[in-house]
Amino acid sequence: MPWQVADLQRQVKKFQDEAHMWKAKFDSGEGGVSSEAMDEIKKKLSKQVRAVEDQLESAQSKASSADKDRRRLQAELEDAMVDAEKVRNFVCFLHTRKE
Repeated sequence: MPWQVADLQRQVKKFQDEAHMWKAKFDSGEGGVSSEAMDEIKKKLSKQVRAVEDQLESAQSKASSADKDRRRLQAELEDAMVDAEKVRNFVCFLHTRKE
């Protein structure tokens, strides 16, 4: 799961860098792109950035939920281990009492 979050963050950064590059080219006049085409590019990149940000948020939510489940299961395992130790001690007690 962490690698997915890192991948999504990398994609967001890539789209942001690309948007900044095109903005710089447009502002300097070297891009050779009409303002209408630039607006379309901005819309497209903004849409892609929003989609990746949504995926990132979803992945972070899933990671948080998985971590919560992991902590709960860890606590249950520890409780089961304590119970098993109590049973083992009781069995040992009964065994020594029998002899």
